[in-house]
Amino acid sequence: MSSKEMQAQTLTDYLAKHAAISAKELQRAQEYQRTLGGRIEHILVNLGVLQKDDLVAIYAEYLGLPVYEALTEESELSAEFIRDLDVEKSFKNGALPFRLVGNNLHIAIVDPFALGIYQDAAYREYELDFHLAKQGQLDALWVQLLSERNTEQHQQHDNLSELERLKELRFRCAYSQLGKQFNRQRY
Repeated sequence: MSSKEMQAQTLTDYLAKHAAISAKELQRAQEYQRTLGGRIEHILVNLGVLQKDDLVAIYAEYLGLPVYEALTEESELSAEFIRDLDVEKSFKNGALPFRLVGNNLHIAIVDPFALGIYQDAAYREYELDFHLAKQGQLDALWVQLLSERNTEQHQQHDNLSELERLKELRFRCAYSQLGKQFNRQRY
């Protein structure tokens, strides 16, 4: 579908023509929408007419966006990028980066109509390429990014020289002694 066709066609019109939804089911959903508000596709999911995972293919075709293919191993992001990334905030916004090629940052998203994903200041310096993902895929990517960040932190700790480890241990001991002295003076 061309962008002009998409602009001329609402998501409701698109669903009526391209999704396996009867006119009666669509009419029922529109009645709910007029009465209670909400987005038509979410109402169709709540009514059991569509499955939540069906929305990925519907959005992809309607908006002309690629579908996220789950990574099999590590993300294609540098350790530095992952370290600086606020994974929790990005996940709450429903968008997680998974690849950086030049200045193009590829981001997995579940809901392309959630405006928070487009307003995240952390991504402003990049050209963004959105890929539609199922919620389970986004959950798995979140766990993967957290795991990669934790692995990087452990590797940095393991790379400390023996002298740095001794300095760190001495600092901890001194700090512990100060705490004990403070507690003895108070009582």
